[in-house]
Amino acid sequence: MSEDTCCEFCGNELCSCLDPDMNPDSPNYGLVMLTMEEWEHHFKPIENHLDKSGNASLGGLMFETYDHEYDYVASIGQENPNRIWTYVDGDDGETVIINGWAFVNRIGYLITEVPYDDMIDIVVCLD
Repeated sequence: MSEDTCCEFCGNELCSCLDPDMNPDSPNYGLVMLTMEEWEHHFKPIENHLDKSGNASLGGLMFETYDHEYDYVASIGQENPNRIWTYVDGDDGETVIINGWAFVNRIGYLITEVPYDDMIDIVVCLD
């Protein structure tokens, strides 16, 4: 197994980090739960290059939900919607990143270089 094909998080040549939880008794059944580090490793988020001075949210990765930043996210989303992620207030008061373009409870948007598979639901836990 070469270093290029081995996932540093799960240690597998055929990575299992993106396999959904298939335990029917789990509250996360059907979800892929990732840490921020796993998400960054697998999907390669891009920095917000439009507001380098004012956007410290999520290490400068978040794009705002209005004006020119939203317009930029929308332009990426028109061509490649599976690169858009939403930073949201979760159901239990925690903040998470979810794959997709959400409008309810949104705080901001993120864009990744690597698109996600729209057949799976991904939650990135920030706490």
